[in-house]
Amino acid sequence: MNMLDLQSMESQEIKIKWIDGELISVNEPTFAMFKKLSNVKQDDNEGIGKVLVEMLNNNTSAKKFKASDLDPLNSGQLTALIQKLMGQKEAADQDPN
Repeated sequence: MNMLDLQSMESQEIKIKWIDGELISVNEPTFAMFKKLSNVKQDDNEGIGKVLVEMLNNNTSAKKFKASDLDPLNSGQLTALIQKLMGQKEAADQDPN
């Protein structure tokens, strides 16, 4: 019998070097966070920002983000941040274990 043991699977941290140079360790987004992001319309920048802030605040670095922290990010930085956080979902979707 092949068993999937979810208890043994540790949450992976995503290391992000913020624009001020601070290193932040963000926990993997939860399924609830992915659902929230997928329910936001692509042109709803406030909605996307709200979910991103929630994902960023799920960190082990004791840093608290607010929506205005995303304002200085350029489009490349913002896209890279979303792809990195969403990449955890894609990796999980492709991992048979």
